[in-house]
Amino acid sequence: MARRHYLVESIQTGLSARFEEGGSWAEVVASCAKAGTPALRTLQRWCQSFAEQALRWLGEVQQTLATQDSRSPWLDPQGEAARARSPAGALLQSSVYLLAWAKTQWSELAEYGWNDRLRLLWLWGANWGMGRLV
Repeated sequence: MARRHYLVESIQTGLSARFEEGGSWAEVVASCAKAGTPALRTLQRWCQSFAEQALRWLGEVQQTLATQDSRSPWLDPQGEAARARSPAGALLQSSVYLLAWAKTQWSELAEYGWNDRLRLLWLWGANWGMGRLV
């Protein structure tokens, strides 16, 4: 079976379209068109894997923020976390706060921005032995 490899940005685009924007599969495919559209089945596998891992990863992100950045807006029980549609959407949203904290810790992340959230999750998760995310 032939395998193609996609940039993290392409994977993040698909995950964001599905879990943050609540897009249909047709909308997810359309959002990824600029990034070299992967097959629908590939997008579905990414989303399924991410959704299966999201709750465990989200717990670790929240614990890290509670320990390292206890004033993070993500931890406000009436805030953004309470409005997340799903654990997968919540994980993507929480990654913004993880990134903000991480940038205060590691100067090499200074250039990381919104489109690097998934890359940061992978790097952070690898350091914590979290295993595969997508």
